[in-house]
Amino acid sequence: MDHRLFELALRQPADRKIKDGVRKWMLRKITRDLLPCDVVEAPKRPVQTPQREWLAGPLREWAHSCIETALAEYRGTWFNNKVLSAWQAYYEGNSTNSFYVWQWISLGLTLQSSPERAQVIS
Repeated sequence: MDHRLFELALRQPADRKIKDGVRKWMLRKITRDLLPCDVVEAPKRPVQTPQREWLAGPLREWAHSCIETALAEYRGTWFNNKVLSAWQAYYEGNSTNSFYVWQWISLGLTLQSSPERAQVIS
């Protein structure tokens, strides 16, 4: 998506986004003559992502490496074992919450990409 279109959408006042309880009101009005009615009026649907399968399967070693990098910064602290236990429960399918897993992965990636931090870890 073009950043200018995104910025324009964000600048719109609330009454153009929601009107009479209808969300995406302006978008629906604009597309009414361009798209079939069932597309324009379609309700929001949840989308199941395959992240659990990816993190427990082909991305498991990569994710574990990122988490280890994140934890290396905090060696000897009380939560290292808690994090590793929670990670193990996640990839074994005993937990459905991936929010914190992505936080640990992001922290590990940040530390890997930061030259100053990488020196501290090595």
